[in-house]
Amino acid sequence: MKAYVGTFVIYLMVFMLFGPIQANGISKSQDTMFQDEGIQLTVVDQDQSEISKGLIHYLKTEDQVTILHKANKKTLENLNDDILFDRQQYALIIPKGFGSNVEEGNVTDSMEYIQTSRSASGYLMNQKINTYLEHIMVYLTGGYDLSSAIQNTESDMKEARESQVSIKNAENARSRSRVIFTFNAYSLLMILTVFTGSILNQFKNPDLANRIRVGGLSFHKRYGGMISALLVMSLTVTTFVIGFTALDARLHGESFLVKLPYYALNSYVLMLVALGIGYFLSSFSKDENTVNMVANMINLTMCFLCGIFVDQSLLTEGVLQAAHFMPLFWYAEAIKQVACNSGDAILGSGYPMSILIQILFAVAFFAAGLIISRKRETYNV
Repeated sequence: MKAYVGTFVIYLMVFMLFGPIQANGISKSQDTMFQDEGIQLTVVDQDQSEISKGLIHYLKTEDQVTILHKANKKTLENLNDDILFDRQQYALIIPKGFGSNVEEGNVTDSMEYIQTSRSASGYLMNQKINTYLEHIMVYLTGGYDLSSAIQNTESDMKEARESQVSIKNAENARSRSRVIFTFNAYSLLMILTVFTGSILNQFKNPDLANRIRVGGLSFHKRYGGMISALLVMSLTVTTFVIGFTALDARLHGESFLVKLPYYALNSYVLMLVALGIGYFLSSFSKDENTVNMVANMINLTMCFLCGIFVDQSLLTEGVLQAAHFMPLFWYAEAIKQVACNSGDAILGSGYPMSILIQILFAVAFFAAGLIISRKRETYNV
């Protein structure tokens, strides 16, 4: 085992270094993902009435507004070009008599605007302006004077802004513990598959096998001791990875003790999958270089296709359908179920099924390895 300590340490350092780095990067991107961004617009106020000034004041609270009081043909052409080439997003032209038309109830077509076709920002701006004017009309119809109507409308708009809630999709809002536990899959698989496959491969060496055979130990004791050593090593590594993740999350102010047992169970089941893959690789490989190469091919492919390195929400439907036939997809799925549900609801989600499917994958790998080993012994390959 001492020969593989270097490889063991390298993969463990990859986990301890890049797991927290990835968590930091994702948390920072989430902080800015839902920030409001104002629209750049120009308002040509040819009316300069109390209502037009109130509208401009309202727009300036959220958007970047440039105000013009006069606009000749050349100015309007420049505005049109700015919007066409995305130097501006929207232009609002308030004609003379706008205030009087609103007071008389003639809001429709009382203004002109310039925007690109099918512009989302333009549509939102139209909705915002119409909402403001509709509130003005409600107060004027209710008997309020113009100043009170403008003041009350501004209060309504401010209250609406303060009560707005940005709803984050629970599936995409990734906690620090979820990110690191997801990244754990690569480190655990590489450490355990390479370590298990290489050690089991060494026992196929004829000289070593003969020395062990003449040592006086029975078959059951020899292989029982080997299996026990692998299990102790695997449990130690997996427990260390779980403990490191829990400590990191705790140091960053995240409390997830209720969910920790579910994360831990998922990691221990993945450990069985890794042992199964390692045994499977040892059954047909002739040296540790082959084990290392094939383990990298299998594990890296699964990490990219199953949502370990790239979030599942960014993968195409075809890739996700193919990933259903890989154990890491169900590991990532179990983590998602834990992260997106309360502690009481986890067992009622898809979590138990994800655990069961991983166990079946582990059994399948062990069975495949056993069949290949028996065939090789039978035909002396």
